[in-house]
Amino acid sequence: MVKLLNRYKIFLGLATINALLYLSSSGAGARSLEIELDNLETIAVVLPPIFILLWLLDIWIPKKTVTKWLGNRSGVVGISLAFLLGSASAGPL
Repeated sequence: MVKLLNRYKIFLGLATINALLYLSSSGAGARSLEIELDNLETIAVVLPPIFILLWLLDIWIPKKTVTKWLGNRSGVVGISLAFLLGSASAGPL
């Protein structure tokens, strides 16, 4: 139980601060909750397609090829490729 609480300590701390903010100043707390829900909606729309694309990438491209292009000895080409692939997956944000 302690391990689980330790894992989520930042989330629980922010949730506690948000609850105290809502109780002390309902206007600021309501605005904070509105922003959080908007962010959650954005994440819920963006993440599933990224996970699907990563799953397809895992199926279509063999691990050996990924290790060759993005592994320890890939150098500048690997860094550039990782940057481009990461930018493409986060592009809709």
